[in-house]
This record gives sequence, structure tokens and C-alpha cells, in this order.
Amino acid sequence: MTPPRRRPPHRALLLGCVLPVALAVSSSLAGAARASVPAVSVPSALASDGVHAFIANTGSGSVLEVRATSGAVVRTIRGAAYRFDLSDDLAVSSGMVWASNASSNSVTEFSASTGRLVRLLSLPNYRFETPASLVAAAGNIFVLNRAGGRVNVLDAATGRRRRIVTGPSGHVLAAVGLVGARGNVWVANGGANGSLTELSGDSGAVLRVVSSSAGALSSPTAIATDGSRLFVSNAHGTHVSVLSASTGRLIGLLVASGTDLNEVTSLADARGRLWLASTTTGEVASVPSAPGSFAARSVHRYGYPSVTADARWLWVVDRVQSRVTQLDVVTGRLVRVIY
Repeated sequence: MTPPRRRPPHRALLLGCVLPVALAVSSSLAGAARASVPAVSVPSALASDGVHAFIANTGSGSVLEVRATSGAVVRTIRGAAYRFDLSDDLAVSSGMVWASNASSNSVTEFSASTGRLVRLLSLPNYRFETPASLVAAAGNIFVLNRAGGRVNVLDAATGRRRRIVTGPSGHVLAAVGLVGARGNVWVANGGANGSLTELSGDSGAVLRVVSSSAGALSSPTAIATDGSRLFVSNAHGTHVSVLSASTGRLIGLLVASGTDLNEVTSLADARGRLWLASTTTGEVASVPSAPGSFAARSVHRYGYPSVTADARWLWVVDRVQSRVTQLDVVTGRLVRVIY
């Protein structure tokens, strides 16, 4: 895992139209109620179904399950058989949890209700190379491999490999993330000036490619969706591209006046708000997800944050501060901190 970069002096990342209760969370964290068991250890990823949240701990090679409504620890899932080793993403689907393990080049499937190991998928049969993003769609699990420039399509019921979408022939070029929308999967590619690739959720076949010019892309850094729209942050430029998830057509741009948006490394959308995180500045903030221009305003500061959202909560995973922060997804109000 690449060590976190030293943060430069503070620069406002974004954002406007955020309620005052969301400001200065960093000072609120000190007095926040902690979970009863200190079980978070260098967290790297989180998946929530709104009832339970599963947290990948790279520090202890485990997955922590907590109740989303209370933060109470349900169980810690660990053991050599699970091969949790730098788990960069988690996905919950049909009562199962999938974990991508970057260091061991494997994917682990376990029961969401019991934590029991179901299967471990690994080399050589699966050709994983630094597996990262995971998406469940149409009975399949899509696994993005950062090192190999490919997407593995797995049957979720059996774990069988159905297809590998590779490099230039599959329009997967320096991919940075996956999202599922309308039964299919979109790949954000950071190579060259960038592109988006739509894959069939049923088969993994390439359905559509959106070029950098058509999507107003400039080396994408992250992708998110609300189910009908795609949101893509860019390494260059001062905007987030908003596109139709059904056609790939550009709808408009999110622009922050007075600041650049080229340091966004993680995105999450829920209930009309787009949340953005930067591991460079350590900031998390939000804007309305409708295209437009918004005044810049700093919201929350962390060490090395990434964001995930469900219908009620925004979850901020912070590897440097070794904790997970739970916020109200509409107001940004602090709910709790899990250590």
C-alpha cells in the first residue's frame, strides 16, 4: 500500500450549501462517544446495507461488523483462511460480503449473518493483480484489478470466473473505480485524458465507451452514482462531470467557484447530496448533486479519508486517524465515531 502523502497547508476543497451543523467536525470528534470495544485498526474500506456496516481493518487483517444504528460491535471476522491482507474494498450482496485483498491477490466471500467463510478465490485461476474496487450486479461480482488493467467478472452464486475484461481491447485503461447503475457496471478510466466504459451486468460485455471529450473528462480520479446519474471527479480541471447512467450522455458540470476540484479522491452520493473526499487535503465536504456552481467552503478535516454512503448515513473511513466517522447523510451532523 502506498503510504499516505504528507498534507500540504490547508486549502479549501469545496463546497457550498452545507448546513452550519456540519462545520468543524474535527473539534467535535474529541468529545464523541466511542464504540464500547476499540476494534478499528487502520481501516481501509467499508460497506453498509443500512443495518450493519462491515469495516476492513488493514492493521489487524480483519473485518469488523457493527450495527449501523448504534455503532455496537457485532463481531470481528479474522483468521488465516480469510486472507484479509490490505483489503481495499468490500461489497454486500444477497446475504454475502465480498472483500478484495490487494496484497494476497485474492477475493474472500463470507456470510453477512454469521461471518462464516464461504470461499477464497485466488491465483492462479482468477488472475487477480492487486484487486481493488468491487461491485455486485445482476448476480455477478465485478472485480477491478489495478495492476493488471482488467476487470474480473465472477458468478456470485458459485464464484466461477465468467469473463475477464482486459486493457485496450476491453477499454479498461488505468481504471480508478467501478460503480453499478441500472443493472450494469461503469468503469472510470484515468489513462490518457480518461474515459468511461459501461459493462453489461449480465455478461460483462462492453456496451458503451464515453470518450474524454464527450464526457468532459480529464483523467478521472473517482466515480459515484445515484442510480440514474454518474458523478466523475477529474485530476485536472475545476469540475465534477455529471452524466446519464442510462446513456452516458453529459448532463452538466458541478463547479466550485474560487477553488479547484482536482484533488478529489473519493465520491459518494445519497439523497441529493454529493460527498467528496481528498486524501491530499484531508477534507470531506458536500454539495447538492444537481449541476451548477457553488461557493467554496471547507467542511470536515481528517487524515486520509474515503467516503461511502447508504440511505441514511455517510461513512468516513480514515486510515491515518484509525477510525470511522458516521454522519447524517443529509445534514452532515455527527452521529458517532467508531474507534
